[in-house]
Amino acid sequence: MPKLTKTGWELGSSETAPVVLGVDDYGNTNQSVLEEHKRARAGVETLDTKRFSKQALMRGTHLEHGVAAWFLESIKEDIPNVKLWEPKNAFYDKEHGLGSSVDRILEIPAGLELVIGSDGEEPTIFFGKGIVEIKTDFYHKDVCKPMWMIQVHQQMITTGLPWALVVCMNQKGQLKLYPFHRDDLLVQTIKDKAKEFWQLVEDDGDYPPLPDEAEAKGLKVVELSKDDRKNFDLDSLCSAYQAASSEARQATKIKDGLKDQIIMHMDSIDADVIKSETFTVKCITTKKPKKQMVPVEGEFVETTTFNIKEVSTDE
Repeated sequence: MPKLTKTGWELGSSETAPVVLGVDDYGNTNQSVLEEHKRARAGVETLDTKRFSKQALMRGTHLEHGVAAWFLESIKEDIPNVKLWEPKNAFYDKEHGLGSSVDRILEIPAGLELVIGSDGEEPTIFFGKGIVEIKTDFYHKDVCKPMWMIQVHQQMITTGLPWALVVCMNQKGQLKLYPFHRDDLLVQTIKDKAKEFWQLVEDDGDYPPLPDEAEAKGLKVVELSKDDRKNFDLDSLCSAYQAASSEARQATKIKDGLKDQIIMHMDSIDADVIKSETFTVKCITTKKPKKQMVPVEGEFVETTTFNIKEVSTDE
């Protein structure tokens, strides 16, 4: 879904996470968003400096339609007449300067409901109309990102809809579903942060500097003095460590290459064990059921045991 909101006048739902959290997963900060809107207000044209991967953006754009169709087909088995459609215009909350470009709206027929939940989890039940936000995340950790939660809550504010569903295709080719009913506390937080944001735009103000990572975690940082460095040469030790790490990586690369050559030959002669006068090599591949929250019949993961043993010459 392309951006339909007007920078400088509406805070888009994908921009709100850094405003609420301080910084989002892509490195965008509340200050960087603020400066972008200030420049737009002043009529200054700027290049897009968001820290997105170009390939990730293109991937998401092209896969969005396929993921949406996949999701729709999966729920039509239980809800045949369900509708999923793409809004052509943005939605607005003029009072708080919020705008949203919504990926899809899901319409569940009257008298029917969509139940989201895995075994052992309390199911979430949807009925009527709600938001569907499509994501493709190839570094997914099976949890919904806070920035996505904020994004769909802003979309609920601007559309007036009571629920939202994040549909994410992960790196394993699976659909992960994250359902949300409207959380009034988060809604109020977004509105309060938006009010503060637009006040800073009007007053040409700035956000206070964000704490660095060490400060945010309450870590104690010690800067070594010249006298300390005389007794403890940190620079030399770190340089030596990096050199040793580089050598270790190179050695691992060579080792893996040699292992691959041995395994390829064993595969070519269909051998699990090969022997010479000096070495015995064993390479056995087994299949184990894939560990998942919800076991899927027929899904396995292969594990390979590789072992080289030097033949003893002791009598």
